[in-house]
Amino acid sequence: MVRALLKLKHWREVERIVVGGGMRSSRVGELAIGRTAMILKGEDIGIDLRPIRHDPDEAGMIGVVQLAPPWIFKGHDALLAVDIGGSNIRAGLVRPHLKKAADLSEACIWECEIWQHRADRPAREAAIDRLCGMLGDLLHKAEKRGLHLAPLHRRRLPRPYRARWQHRQGAQNLPGNWESSRFNLPERLRAALPEIGGQGDGGGHAQRRRGAGAEPGALDE
Repeated sequence: MVRALLKLKHWREVERIVVGGGMRSSRVGELAIGRTAMILKGEDIGIDLRPIRHDPDEAGMIGVVQLAPPWIFKGHDALLAVDIGGSNIRAGLVRPHLKKAADLSEACIWECEIWQHRADRPAREAAIDRLCGMLGDLLHKAEKRGLHLAPLHRRRLPRPYRARWQHRQGAQNLPGNWESSRFNLPERLRAALPEIGGQGDGGGHAQRRRGAGAEPGALDE
């Protein structure tokens, strides 16, 4: 799979591949990653292959801080993050900890909720309602704790999707029909969530990608 990916135009300058999910969650998976790295090195393929360092359930949400410039977090304690996958939907409050590390490498989960939607097989709107409920609960907890949230949220979604976050394919494992041209996730969330910091939910595309130090696995805007 690595060989096939490296033949693609957008992968030609890739220097590091970080593997998460089920591979990271087992010793066998970690051994497979290590063995693959050795084989690639033997073939003179200069790719650094390694497992994610965070728990697989948290890595995608922690990594979303790398999708925005660090300055946007100054004066804020946390941000809302969402990781939508084929089996689970995760929502969390991520602490950027800029004072500990200016490159956001010390970012961590303060609070999170995980819903295994595959077991419930909900319709799309029911899934979005559940997600909005999860985010609402997290906003309430942040308010009680006195956390000052950054006026944006970030999402990690399967690829590929249309402009303005509309899926064109690859969404078959998500709950319900996410490929409809009439469905737009940010607009749906914006309508359901209160304003954060008086500036709306700040949804949208990442302004830039970050390289070294980024928590891989979360760079799928």
